[in-house]
Amino acid sequence: VSSRLRQPTTSVVPSITAVRAPLVGAGAVLCVPTTPRRRGLPELGAGGDELRAMGVPLTDFLRAEHATGKAGEVVAVPLHRDGVDTVLLAGVGDGSTGALRKTAAAVVRRAKGSRSLATTLAAGRDPDAVRAIAEGFGLAAYRFATGSADPPKLRRVKLVVDVPADVRGPLRRAAATVAAVHLARDLANQPSLEKTPEWLAARAEEWCAAAGVSVRVRAGAELSAAGFGGVVAVGRGSARPPRFLE
Repeated sequence: VSSRLRQPTTSVVPSITAVRAPLVGAGAVLCVPTTPRRRGLPELGAGGDELRAMGVPLTDFLRAEHATGKAGEVVAVPLHRDGVDTVLLAGVGDGSTGALRKTAAAVVRRAKGSRSLATTLAAGRDPDAVRAIAEGFGLAAYRFATGSADPPKLRRVKLVVDVPADVRGPLRRAAATVAAVHLARDLANQPSLEKTPEWLAARAEEWCAAAGVSVRVRAGAELSAAGFGGVVAVGRGSARPPRFLE
């Protein structure tokens, strides 16, 4: 899927960018990873020292929640000071791409009530892991917006890493995947009364043109002449004539 695809969409997704440390000051919600240990509480990852220096009682909350560090586990520490609403301690399990995608999804759902999120989940990880994290954030943040719905509060996600330039490629690929999936979800969620064959064909022409892809729309007599008898026959059962995209 081309990253140039910029389709009109009714879904809303926060921007996902990479920034340098420090973690503190980068967002209203701060998130650091935790990793399982054989015994005892999970180990805190990058950013943990910054939070300890702020006096955040991380160990107390991990113990109170019987945290294990498994993938998708999120322990919330309310703070409401120094520009930080909440600290999230997110378990990453075995650190696989699947585990990281699951963790990112859980984190973004917990942070949806704030305007910005900053996390060290991607710090020190390989390109595939960074992409999985960004996809987890983008896909879990999906919401089909209607005209009467309030816009989501979470608008910015910052990945705190050592060298932001090193993760631009994975972030671009993740953005292309997220855009494509959001488009598919938007099409599925669009009310059928509005999603006519003519409407869908017009949207396809717009999206393909933006991505540099050629598209041909067949309609009316052209369908019959080209031998699309089945499409024409089925279309006779509707007041909205069929279209064929290629």
